[in-house]
Amino acid sequence: MVTCYQLLQKPHRAEMVVREQLRAKGETPYMLTALADLTDSDALYEQAWALSKGRYARAKRTLAKRCFDRGEYQACVGHLDDALAVQPLVPQSWFLKGISCMRLEQVTTPQALRFTTFVPPSALSCPDALIPPCPLRPAVCNAMRR
Repeated sequence: MVTCYQLLQKPHRAEMVVREQLRAKGETPYMLTALADLTDSDALYEQAWALSKGRYARAKRTLAKRCFDRGEYQACVGHLDDALAVQPLVPQSWFLKGISCMRLEQVTTPQALRFTTFVPPSALSCPDALIPPCPLRPAVCNAMRR
C-alpha cells in the first residue's frame, strides 16, 4: 500500500500509513526502513539495523548509497562491509563498494575491485554516472594480478 501511495505521489499519506502500522504492530526493521525512505532519516536506518541485531542488510545498503551520494566514501565502505557480512550475494553492493574504494584510491580491496572491474554495468541497475573515470586502471589491474 505504501508503494501505491508513493507511485501516486502522495508521500504524506504513505508516511501516515507506515506510522499507523508502527503504532499498531510495533517497530520492525522493515517498517523502520520504510519510514526512513519516506522521511530521509539516517537515524531510522541505524535504528532498524540495531533492532535487527545486525541482520537487516537493506538498512546498511541504503545508508551506504546515501553516503555515496553525499560523497562520504569511507562511511559508504563501512556500511557496505556490514551489509555484505550479512548478505554477500548482492552484486550492487560489491559494485558500489568497488567504486567507493576507487574514489578513495584504496586499491588494496581486491575482492570489491575485481567485481567492479569484471561485471559490466549493464548487469547492474545503476546509472552510468556511478562509474567514475578511472585514472587508477593500471593500479587496479596490478592489484588484481596479486
